[in-house]
Amino acid sequence: GLLNADVLIYRARSPVTLDAESRDAAIAECRRLNPLRIDGVARVLDMDTNQGTLSLIVEFVDGERLDSLIRRGGVEPHHAAAIARQLVNSVSELHRHQVAHGGLSPASIVVSSDGRPSIVDLGTAPLRRLLRRANRRSGESTASAADADSRSTRDLQQEDIRALGDVLQSVLRAAATSGDSRTDRMLTALRAAADRASRGSESGFDDIQQLSAAVNEATKPRS
Repeated sequence: GLLNADVLIYRARSPVTLDAESRDAAIAECRRLNPLRIDGVARVLDMDTNQGTLSLIVEFVDGERLDSLIRRGGVEPHHAAAIARQLVNSVSELHRHQVAHGGLSPASIVVSSDGRPSIVDLGTAPLRRLLRRANRRSGESTASAADADSRSTRDLQQEDIRALGDVLQSVLRAAATSGDSRTDRMLTALRAAADRASRGSESGFDDIQQLSAAVNEATKPRS
């Protein structure tokens, strides 16, 4: 239950007044995301719309943010491939459930001490859309905000593919050279697949799954 779990709370920076329709939409979105149990995705636990605040409560994942790991560099090839494979699998599973993240970046991913990446802010993109909707109704809208709010799930899923490609390009640039020509060739191919995905190619997305598994196997420490 919620009281027995470590949680992370995302809260709107300023007070917001939600009308009944927006409040109901927030609750409905939380209820849609709450049942999801996806490996590598922190659970959405609850949403609080009381007292002029809008807060999203999610499962806490202990570890280092991916953007920090990338800045440090020297990521082992096996680790880079494992991160790629897990993130692709997690995003693929979200899409299979007709859910899009809509704001994926290295800052939205935490890597645990055992090297497993988790997407930790699922639900914050819908929260931002609800805030834009509330702002529009209070006369503070912009055309770009209105356009963003009207995007379909399919559009947001395409955005996820491009964003994941960008994330993996950053991870792979931080990967150390393996010293093994076969592994380095696969890493080069994996970078090319990430580049295709960053330009919205679904074939690039599929290639990342296959190549990251191959690199992961080739670079796995042998006992």
